[in-house]
Amino acid sequence: MSAPPRTEFQSRCGIVSAQGVVFSLAWALHKFCGTTLQRPEFQGPLPSIGALRDTILRVFPVPDSFFECAGQPVFPDWEADFLIGSLAGNPFGEGGDPVPHVLCKDPRLCAGVLSRCAGPLYLARRVPELTWDRLLVSHVLFDDPLITL
Repeated sequence: MSAPPRTEFQSRCGIVSAQGVVFSLAWALHKFCGTTLQRPEFQGPLPSIGALRDTILRVFPVPDSFFECAGQPVFPDWEADFLIGSLAGNPFGEGGDPVPHVLCKDPRLCAGVLSRCAGPLYLARRVPELTWDRLLVSHVLFDDPLITL
């Protein structure tokens, strides 16, 4: 026989900051490789995320091959041990995202942030996981005022 709970817990999601930042390595690589490296595979309109991942994997078979061209990942020095983000919504401006946001254009910073994420959770003390499985899996949106670009 079990007893009814004595306390009640309610949670709600809300906007923390007036503007969020989306970290998407696939998008940042498309912009960086198309403009800075002048790679024709990455020039033109943004393809679907699946086609973009396929192109990235063909041009850079392993993350180290990209980091040799662009430099090592940049790890942010935010004053937070962890941040809770969101994987929901479309980072490319379509749909009704409740948080206005900007896209991080620096692929090295995107790699640094995403390598320390577990889903939508950023863990500053986590050992970076610099694999394509981790870095190209998704995007994450953080709407914390600590994040500045």
